[in-house]
Amino acid sequence: ARFGEFEEGMTWLQALLLWHDDDPDLIHREATAVQRMSSGRVDSGVDVVAFYRRPGSSVSHAAVLSAGVTASRLQVALPSHIPMSLRLISRSEPIDLTNPIKPSTLRAAQARSEPMLLMMSEESEHLRPTWEVWARQTASGAPPRWTFLPEPESNLLEVTWLEEGNLSKVRFNICPGS
Repeated sequence: ARFGEFEEGMTWLQALLLWHDDDPDLIHREATAVQRMSSGRVDSGVDVVAFYRRPGSSVSHAAVLSAGVTASRLQVALPSHIPMSLRLISRSEPIDLTNPIKPSTLRAAQARSEPMLLMMSEESEHLRPTWEVWARQTASGAPPRWTFLPEPESNLLEVTWLEEGNLSKVRFNICPGS
């Protein structure tokens, strides 16, 4: 099944999403990782959610690609050239898939995975957007200019733009050599 309202003629790609929970750093990231119950199984499953932007839209959207998934894989159709942030979200109550999902509702979920940023070409190549910022004059006297963000800050900005839409809350310092 396809999600969202996109232009006719858009290319859709079949994708197989795989995930696991045996990351050795998992115990250090308890608050941000979706974890299995102590019994070793997930009774209610997880929702696989895509946060995205339609071309030309200033509004972030969210779609549940599949609800209550108990396997560690999902086959899904994804649109090409659409930036997305995919997450696994654990829920304690069932959701009504007939009502539109509000991104704020999904952001409020207590247990969710780290985001997986994804944008694919029509040829199934992974595309990566780049973010630039207007850098103020530095203490060393370098003039103001547009500069590319390092990958960690770029990822933070991309996730915030896709999931929340309000970039005014993002703050970070870029130091030379970082």
